[in-house]
Amino acid sequence: MRILHGCFGEVDILGLLCEGELLLLLNITGYSISKLKQTTLTAAMEDSLPLHSKQVHKFSIFINRSHALLNCIAISFLIHYRLSFLFQETKTSPATSLPWLLVFASELLLSFIWFLGLAYRWRPISRTVFPERLPGDDKLPGIDVLICTADPYKEPTLKVMNTVLSAMSLDYPPEKLHVYLSDDGGSSITLLGLRAASNFARWWLPFCKKYAIKTICPGAYFSALEEEDYGDHPGSNHLEFLAEKRKIQEKYEAFKEEIIQAREKGENEDKGMSKSRDHPSVVEVIQQNGNEAIGDQIKTPILVYVSREKRPSHLHHFKAGALNVLLRVSGVMSNSPYILVLDCDMYCNDPTSAKQAMCFHLDPNISPSLSFVQFPQRFPNISKNDIYDSMLRSFYWITGPGLDGLRGPVLFGTNFYIKRESLYGNSIHKGVDPTELKSSFGTSYELLKSLRVHNIPRIDSRVFSSPLLQEAKVGFRYRSLVEDYFTGFRLQCLGWKSVYLSPARPQFLGTPTTNLNDVLLQSSRWACGLVEVAFSKFCPLIYGPLRMSLLLRMFGAEFAFFPFNCFSLWCFATIPQLCLLNDIPLYPQVSSLFFNIFVFIFLSALLKHLYEVLASGGSIRIWRNEQRIWMMKSVTSYLYGTLDAFLEKFGLTEASFLPTNKVDDEEQVKRYQMGEFDFQTSTMLLAPLVTIIILNMAAFACGVYRMIFTGYREKMLLQVLLSFYILIMNYAVIEGMILRKDKGRIPPSVTLLSAFISVVFFSLGSVILNIGHILGLLCEGELLHHLHITGYSISKLKQTTLSAAMGDSLPLHSSQVHKFSILINRSHALLHCIAISFLIHYRLSFLFQETKTRPATSSPWLLVFASELLLSFIWFLGLAYRWHPISRTVFPERLPGDDKLPAIDVLICTADPYKEPTLKVMNTVLSAMALDYPTEKLHVYLSDDGGSSITLLGLRAASNFARWWLPFCKKYAIKTICPSAYFSALKEEDDGDPPGIDNLEFLAEKQKIQEKYEVFKEEIIQAREKGENEDKGMSKTRDRPSVVEVIQQNGDEAIGDQIKTPLLVYVSREKKPSHPHHFKAGALNVLLRVSGVMSNSPYLLVLDCDMYCNDPTSAKQAMCFHLDHNISPSLSFVQFPQRFYNISKNDIYDSMFQSFYRITGPGSDGLRGPVLFGTNFYIKRESLYGYSIHKGVDHTELKSSFGTSYELLKSLRVQNMPKINSRDFLQEAKVLASCAYENNSKWGEEASICAVKKVGFRYQSLVEDYFTGFRLQWLGWKSVYLSPARPQFLGTTPTNLNDVLLQNCRWSCGLVEVALSKFCPLIYGPLRMSLLQSMFCAEYAFFPFYCFSLWCFATIPQLCLLNGIALYPQVSNSFFNIFVFIFLSALLKHLYEVLASGGSVGMWRNEQRIWMMKSITSYLYGTLDAFMEKLGLTKASFLPTNKVSDDEQAKRYEMGVFDFQTSRMLLAPLVTIIILNMAAFVCGVYRMMFKGEWEKMLLQVLLSFYILTVNHAVIEGMIVRKDRGRIPPSVTLLSAFISVVFFSLGSVFLNMC
Repeated sequence: MRILHGCFGEVDILGLLCEGELLLLLNITGYSISKLKQTTLTAAMEDSLPLHSKQVHKFSIFINRSHALLNCIAISFLIHYRLSFLFQETKTSPATSLPWLLVFASELLLSFIWFLGLAYRWRPISRTVFPERLPGDDKLPGIDVLICTADPYKEPTLKVMNTVLSAMSLDYPPEKLHVYLSDDGGSSITLLGLRAASNFARWWLPFCKKYAIKTICPGAYFSALEEEDYGDHPGSNHLEFLAEKRKIQEKYEAFKEEIIQAREKGENEDKGMSKSRDHPSVVEVIQQNGNEAIGDQIKTPILVYVSREKRPSHLHHFKAGALNVLLRVSGVMSNSPYILVLDCDMYCNDPTSAKQAMCFHLDPNISPSLSFVQFPQRFPNISKNDIYDSMLRSFYWITGPGLDGLRGPVLFGTNFYIKRESLYGNSIHKGVDPTELKSSFGTSYELLKSLRVHNIPRIDSRVFSSPLLQEAKVGFRYRSLVEDYFTGFRLQCLGWKSVYLSPARPQFLGTPTTNLNDVLLQSSRWACGLVEVAFSKFCPLIYGPLRMSLLLRMFGAEFAFFPFNCFSLWCFATIPQLCLLNDIPLYPQVSSLFFNIFVFIFLSALLKHLYEVLASGGSIRIWRNEQRIWMMKSVTSYLYGTLDAFLEKFGLTEASFLPTNKVDDEEQVKRYQMGEFDFQTSTMLLAPLVTIIILNMAAFACGVYRMIFTGYREKMLLQVLLSFYILIMNYAVIEGMILRKDKGRIPPSVTLLSAFISVVFFSLGSVILNIGHILGLLCEGELLHHLHITGYSISKLKQTTLSAAMGDSLPLHSSQVHKFSILINRSHALLHCIAISFLIHYRLSFLFQETKTRPATSSPWLLVFASELLLSFIWFLGLAYRWHPISRTVFPERLPGDDKLPAIDVLICTADPYKEPTLKVMNTVLSAMALDYPTEKLHVYLSDDGGSSITLLGLRAASNFARWWLPFCKKYAIKTICPSAYFSALKEEDDGDPPGIDNLEFLAEKQKIQEKYEVFKEEIIQAREKGENEDKGMSKTRDRPSVVEVIQQNGDEAIGDQIKTPLLVYVSREKKPSHPHHFKAGALNVLLRVSGVMSNSPYLLVLDCDMYCNDPTSAKQAMCFHLDHNISPSLSFVQFPQRFYNISKNDIYDSMFQSFYRITGPGSDGLRGPVLFGTNFYIKRESLYGYSIHKGVDHTELKSSFGTSYELLKSLRVQNMPKINSRDFLQEAKVLASCAYENNSKWGEEASICAVKKVGFRYQSLVEDYFTGFRLQWLGWKSVYLSPARPQFLGTTPTNLNDVLLQNCRWSCGLVEVALSKFCPLIYGPLRMSLLQSMFCAEYAFFPFYCFSLWCFATIPQLCLLNGIALYPQVSNSFFNIFVFIFLSALLKHLYEVLASGGSVGMWRNEQRIWMMKSITSYLYGTLDAFMEKLGLTKASFLPTNKVSDDEQAKRYEMGVFDFQTSRMLLAPLVTIIILNMAAFVCGVYRMMFKGEWEKMLLQVLLSFYILTVNHAVIEGMIVRKDRGRIPPSVTLLSAFISVVFFSLGSVFLNMC
């Protein structure tokens, strides 16, 4: 255990042994026991202080993640805009579909690559090392330095030798340093130069050692740039130093002269060799370790020249092949455990780099799994503004630290210290026989022998269990031109880690590319190599094994897919411009809210890049240059590199590797330093750039002209700005085309060629767009589609159009978008979504952290998390109706004359005269008859589902009173057309008093009518007494026949001022217990059939029996939509809100449904319209009949849908309402009202998901209104929500807790029935509905599921609080603010909605409370009922809401006092939760005050406090109150017992876990 402790630090060894982690750790790293002992010994000799430290970039993390979230949300809005055909009726014109799709695909591709790049921005870190804490030189491991060169003409020999000399001068024991130079060109120049360098090293190395020289590259040291490095070692004489320096400088000049001579001599030798492309392998030891001691007895490292054999018939694999040769050669010559790889032009700039790397490699905590330490590339000759982005600032300053925060970077091609074992793979396991070793490493005995040295650890064989990984790969990987990236990626796949170290002083300096030609060719090679990986079986998104995290795979994929930016950039630089020239907009107008989304995404990307450049020490000019060169590379290098990779994949070309030219042209360097582009490159690279610039210049000029002279500012602005941005960023190309005359300009021939290409592209593109437009016109078929959906025949359409033509030319209605509400709603949604994502991140922290949540809290933690997700899911669905709320205004005065108005049938349903008082029902009937509508076109049907004589007698009395009431309302223009409301004290202000009427006459007439009304009320009382006796006689049997009676025929007799009365019909359908009657939906379908044969009006008004008409103009207001030929063909119904006249001041039971009617209604109207609300809607009969009434449908098919009634089938063919004697159809109507009529028909039934031959109001759910409305919208129908200032309908609402909870229980059951059925809106809706509309309907269906979340939040945190278990972040944790924000955000948003809709803070508090009460009781029981019904354990039941008010209950309601006179089943859950929260709150306060747990328990205590505060009425009912409306003590005792049982069982469960 002591050995393990010394090796691995403070580690729970027993825990590791139990979990198997120790064995895994040792296996992964390949450590043998002997190696473990050796490492332990090394660790024991170290200083106890750490060798390195790391710093997390917290501010960058905050900026990066915040930007990522905002940009992701904005991109989702962009996708929503592009997928607008899912959300809108009209689709994008075919003329713009092709470019629109191309632009959308480009946006998706760009977003995808950006999203992958989030990986290395997730957790950037930086590192600091302490090399002074390393053990002595005798304990340091050996290092082999591998340097590759290929062409002495492109890579000058002097630069290569300076790199070699700098590597030999590292501050490291020379006997442990071995330098190998690979000359892939096999040139004598390089060999001769290396010999000369070996001679100069005998002087240079002692000088550097003696005076502690930092700049150990002689070429850099003796340059003017490095004069400040005087060495001035303590104890040395300055004059002596200067003399020594002058002496060494002379030696260096002699060395340079030798290089020049070597070049001349080597050129002659190479000419002799040029006859043959074959050359043998050459290995020469130039300098052996300490061959002779010189100077101050400084030894020199081993120096070896290697030139591998080359034959055209053999693959040489470019740089990877050269490195593998050096790996093998060094393996048999020095076999150092660590390797430094350098490019030939990348010299060492700091002698301590080796020791800095060893600070990681010798740290036993990370060394076993550490493959390499990567240093960044730096360049000394970068111009001020870096016009070619040669510094690769974003890569080394942003990507590097970001990757280090994951598992480490991949290889960058140079400047890395790598462990040899990681390159040897799994073939060196102990026990592997020589045959297998030979198959991996070849037949060299010395190389195989070197593998058996004890300091070669083993790699975990379990890493290679995947079939893809059983490949015993050794060395640097081939298969790609970017061998560095591919090798690094494969090492990480095998479980190795890496480190990125970027000290203040650059450890390595090199030569950048300083002309456009080399930049583009180099980038093309890199692009080809990356795409090779992307299209291979090693594609990071597919190949990443289990050992790689998702973020690491994303990073690997971002590298591989980065060249695909070329497709997006080409599209953005050409397609919008082509469309601009052809007057086709591809982006939203300025007035559209989505305009801001596109602007935000664009500016967000630019500003984020600007921030990164400035944060890494750059400037605005550097940022601009990076933007420009990225565009240039994308449209040239990335495109050609990608195409090369494609061609290579298909075997059409072979990979080629041209080393980057390191020879500087003086004129090019001069232009580079001046910040001028050098366009001396091939036409193939220039033509795309110039073509794009010319096309954008033309598009910009055309766009500006259109905006100034044709007023197209709105729709073309974004395309014009895009062209302007491209031109501004690439002004250097325009300058090279037009202004410049020097050698670095763009040749005129290229400009002419590009202009020709631009013209050809414009011509062909315009032809394609115009062909698309013509085909689009030919394929236009939307009108026929609309006619098919709505069931309108051509003659019907003509009739509707004619009616509209007869009206006023002004519009019949208008709509107003609630822009401020949209801003508030979307802003809140955005912020809330971000906060929820942080909450999810917190809850899913086990995916991001090493340690997992302790098992004791896992069960309640998961329950709370599931509840948070459910709550967030339902809230998210509710965003649909907050997305685009609108309100409407109508102009009924613009309607055509009464003779041109369509007829209306009014359908009213009642069921129980004892729960629904007959007087209220008759007042509703009278108000419907008094509508300001032609009486001959108005027909009122009352369905009495209770079959009571009381209702029939009352209707006859109402018919008599109507003969007086209707003329009075007509004569004096009475607005309140419900007599009981009119004659109440509340309505005294409605005196009618039209012009020309004497007030005394009016008052006398009013008194007369009031006396008639009192007589009418007396008749109702008598009818009740008489009917009760008759009903008692009928109660012996539950069966009853259908009854249809015409109470009043249209204009039976003219009365008063010759005012006719509407048709009035009483219907009581047949009832038999053996037949399902489908509750209200069944009653409405009976009325639909009966009215179809008696009046057959094209429009229907559906009313609840207690919902009277409060405005006589409601019918004409609805007709303003139904008679508008622009929307009428697809309009099913106009829905008015429900308003209630018996609401108390603060509405303690939320009976007004403020949020529903003031928020949901306008919000749903901004989509496709609301669903049905059960009452107060004018619906088109055709929409309820379905498509079965189309012309051409045969008689048999009609019978299968509508039943066998000949009269009903005949009415389907009638285009206008027939004038019939309704009494002639009474017998037929009774048949239609019978139980058996619906058998073998389609009335209300749904046989299959795709079936649309359904007729009438839909069954399958207790909420027939919601389900029918949802199905109509699924079939393509629209609806309208109209909420005028004056309520059109007024009714009564429950005023006691019992009725409220029972009513909500029934609704919940019905909604969950839909959610659990095959018609679930989230599954069934998107087939033919927009996503937002499907979300809106789904929010309805899933709303009762709030019960699960509320039950969890009201019990689980409290139980954990009592047991001392924290479920929420501590106050000091930043996520504490997230939870507080989400909570307050939800509360304040609800408060805003209540206040904005005319409510008060007291009303808001009551809505919060009643929502909790409903969730805990009604929603729970309703949901359970639906589940049990689904399982066949119960049957659906429908109890009409009680409309009879108890005086004492009404009094308490008006006082704002809760009435708890309801069943224990409803009260016990409420009281149980309150008791549990009281106990939890007291316990929590105790823990915070006396145990100091306020940090971790505060949120749970506040949650209990909030529940208790909002539900103070329940506490008051339990403890304070003594009246009849209190909570019975027995319920309190029962609830206390349940609370104790719950606490006991919960505590036992938590302790067991």
